[in-house]
Amino acid sequence: MEPTEAAHLRMASAAYGKSSGLNRKPEDRWVLPLCADDHRLARHAQHNRGEAQFWNELGINPLITAESLYAQRGDLVAMRAVIFSTIANRGRTP
Repeated sequence: MEPTEAAHLRMASAAYGKSSGLNRKPEDRWVLPLCADDHRLARHAQHNRGEAQFWNELGINPLITAESLYAQRGDLVAMRAVIFSTIANRGRTP
């Protein structure tokens, strides 16, 4: 299994009460796990193009997923369930 990295969501969203994280790291509630390739190394990585475009092409709403993960913090099984559910429902509008 590949190690994961903390991908901090810097995008702003009034609907989620999240301000932009430009020039500073966002709070822990706005973090998602990504492998190094998808986070920063590969040409298609989150850091190598627009953040919104990256998540949109994956069919994932990162803000919903981050909030769901944060709500389950401390319960690794529940957090894994959030990730598996997010992957299974990619491309579906919540």
